[in-house]
Amino acid sequence: MKVLNKGLKYTPTPPADTDTLSVDIKEFCRKLRLKNHFGDKESKTADESIVRNKSTFTPEKGKNKDLDLYINHLSNFPLIPKPQDKVKNNLPFKQQQALYRLQKDESIIIKEADKGGALVIMDRIYYRDKIQEQLNDKQYYRELNDNMEKKTKRNINKLISKFPHCTTEKEVDYLTKFEVKTSNFYGLPKIHKSKEVETAVQQQNCAYIEINSPKDLKFRPIVAGPQCPTHRLSHFIDLILKPLCQYVPSFIRDNFDFLNHLPAEVKEDAILVSFDVTSLYTNIPHIQQTFTSRSQRRCNIGKLRRNKSLHQYTAQTRIRCCKILARVI
Repeated sequence: MKVLNKGLKYTPTPPADTDTLSVDIKEFCRKLRLKNHFGDKESKTADESIVRNKSTFTPEKGKNKDLDLYINHLSNFPLIPKPQDKVKNNLPFKQQQALYRLQKDESIIIKEADKGGALVIMDRIYYRDKIQEQLNDKQYYRELNDNMEKKTKRNINKLISKFPHCTTEKEVDYLTKFEVKTSNFYGLPKIHKSKEVETAVQQQNCAYIEINSPKDLKFRPIVAGPQCPTHRLSHFIDLILKPLCQYVPSFIRDNFDFLNHLPAEVKEDAILVSFDVTSLYTNIPHIQQTFTSRSQRRCNIGKLRRNKSLHQYTAQTRIRCCKILARVI
């Protein structure tokens, strides 16, 4: 329990990794050469690109002998790992063993609770059945016979090539040239909404609660797709739409902004009401969502053109963003 109490973000002392260190040194040397090559000079050619792929350009040797000598010494420095027995581990030996056993135990799965940050240890079969039960809901999910990643990627490429004047060359590279990986689906247990868990907490009154496979436990579905076919296009559109959010009448920036929207005085018999939507994103009809975006488009495009507070976008870039919105939304 002491190991689990540290939380999932706790990082045990890692073993020596000379390969990673070698890669880091190489990247550091590259940055030194880039700094020496470009200095503090700004690019003469104005680049209107909002997004771009990471450059792999490395200046050649010979421009600075002192820098070449330093990089040569640094690159050839022997990377001899420190003996493991001399590295002080941030976990006691018994906790190291406990952590190792948890890693090797394939009968359980550990997830963070949807609310509160508590750790939930579940039987792997129970967790799998619960997730499968959620995916079997035909109202929100359907099984595909084919992998749609390649088709989605082709559709994105067609969309971008259809409007060549809306994007720069670097933006096209960013949106089309990247490695695609299948997204992962998992669920976070909503223990705060389970009556069985609530009853167990009241009865046991302990640092950890034991309960045998609660039937009413629900999970918040998470689709982790940092390299899915649409993630870069989504990021690109998000950068364009984000400055427009402030013009939506219902926009609330944060908790402090919410407090500013509350009236200074209310009647004594006033009732504060809040609403919660079950499965918000899965319940939003795509057609209605698209229609709503289009209905706001003319107003938002005009405001985007006039918005001078967007320092990161030049006037030309803002106009180009408007053209993208006019075609994508």
